[in-house]
Amino acid sequence: MRRRAAAFLLAVAATLPTATFAAEDAAMLGAGAIRVTPRLLGRDLCNSGAFAQLPTDPDLFAGRLLTPTPTSCRLLGEAEAAGTRRATLALFRMDWRANTLSVVESRRLPRAGVQVTQGLEATKARPATTSTLLPPMPLTLPAPMLKGAARPTISAAYDPTVAQFRGELWIAFECVTNHVFPVARRAGVSACVAPFTTSYGIDLRRLTVAVTGTAKSPSASNEIYAAAVPQLFTFGERIYLYWSAIHSFPEPGAPNWRSIAVRGMELAAATGKDGKTRLWGVGAGPAPVDSYDPALNAEVAAPIAGDPTANTAQDVSGVFVDAGSIYLMTNVGGSPVADKSVADKSVADKSVADKPCVAPSSPQYGCFRLRIARATAPLPAAASDAPPFNRHVLTSPLPPFNPGEYRHIIIDPTARDGRSNLWMIGAYLPEPRSFPYTVSPPLPNQDNILPAGLLRFPIRLDLMRF
Repeated sequence: MRRRAAAFLLAVAATLPTATFAAEDAAMLGAGAIRVTPRLLGRDLCNSGAFAQLPTDPDLFAGRLLTPTPTSCRLLGEAEAAGTRRATLALFRMDWRANTLSVVESRRLPRAGVQVTQGLEATKARPATTSTLLPPMPLTLPAPMLKGAARPTISAAYDPTVAQFRGELWIAFECVTNHVFPVARRAGVSACVAPFTTSYGIDLRRLTVAVTGTAKSPSASNEIYAAAVPQLFTFGERIYLYWSAIHSFPEPGAPNWRSIAVRGMELAAATGKDGKTRLWGVGAGPAPVDSYDPALNAEVAAPIAGDPTANTAQDVSGVFVDAGSIYLMTNVGGSPVADKSVADKSVADKSVADKPCVAPSSPQYGCFRLRIARATAPLPAAASDAPPFNRHVLTSPLPPFNPGEYRHIIIDPTARDGRSNLWMIGAYLPEPRSFPYTVSPPLPNQDNILPAGLLRFPIRLDLMRF
């Protein structure tokens, strides 16, 4: 959903050297941040900001790759706008000393999906090709996979997460799918789920479109609820899926985004007539679930009414499970005129201020800043219960203030101390030069600004206070 913002972020980051940034205040999360550089065949890679660590091999990550790959970050935005590049998924290897994430080359992935180049001549020592985890786009799916689609297809895949369930690796990713619905019903991006291996890539025969970017309510037939940035994780012996339900209305040129909440559901394994096991939403049968369907999924993190800095967006960024607790990273934001209870007469430019924070490029104060919450249950016990991650929110250390996305907790296998082997990796944008409004008193972390780019910094769960 936000690939162009990530392209801008990484184009800026490409001009800055790899470095370690030491925060002045240890009470601020982000001290000791290190820049991480995505690479393809020896060159810096554009538009790769979302990485998911494999639980079976902490050196390997699934990530986004454009095909054909751009030779210049400056040309990337134009190419995406023209529709000449498609997003797909690839395998990356982390060099923990050099702080690089390099695409695994084709000779290390025996059954290639699609070969891509970056203007390098092939040699016997180092072929100028690499492999993706998926075949070339668009992908044609079995007819029953999408409701109403005569020839269901996936035209783009990006922003993956990975989990291990019943002895297999499963991957969830944001996928652009086609839909043909009656009564002009619209749809946003979907969430796809499939098993995969590092040797053979994603098993398309068992892929499901678990969530479609639609609403169940007939009254919302002209509304879009995208199923963006899906987060796949296990808790106990069960597997769950979270996603950002981006609420929007279709308008000429682009959707009019209104708000973002995190929704989730449990997945269950079901064996089809072909004898193959797939993952679907619990209670949905072998069929996709609407992104907004209160009967089959629940809100787990919601915008906070009455808070002008968090009343429009809770966008899922990452999930981490440790010792019976679930840690949810979200990107939050708001607008002072998003609800009447906090309308601010001092706002200088209401034409800007009333545009809700729904993307990291939005100019609102504190838009898409990091928020970390903790819960001991993945879903509300009852439909009437409050979202579980709206309760226990991190108060110390204070998270970074500038906008960012795709913040995940990862494990550094080279660390000697088991308590200090956790890092947070994520993509950060520059802080806006000015805001259409401010709040009084200011947010306590507004001075905790990290450099733009893909960064990782150490994190201690045992020192967090909620």
